[in-house]
Amino acid sequence: MKSLQNIFFLLFSVISYGQVTVLTEIKEGKLNEPIILTIIQEVAGDDLVQQSPLQLMDLSKFDIIGTASERNTFIDQRKGIRINQLVYQMYLQPKVQGKIK
Repeated sequence: MKSLQNIFFLLFSVISYGQVTVLTEIKEGKLNEPIILTIIQEVAGDDLVQQSPLQLMDLSKFDIIGTASERNTFIDQRKGIRINQLVYQMYLQPKVQGKIK
């Protein structure tokens, strides 16, 4: 029982402390205006490099009007670590009217 508890706490500590953060924000416009999808990916660490590109969700129900991306690198003064930030932004127009999920 004790070893099972130790394994649980070890896994929990690994899951709770991540070096990669992904945030999404969706800004819905008015009728007949595009939806703005923003995805921010932050990788914290000095020697960490993104191994594979970010996999986006299925966008087959949307027309992609435009895309943009930006890469920033800065140093967190409090923690003393380097943070690589990638910002992806898409302008989407739904192909079919209705609720967006």
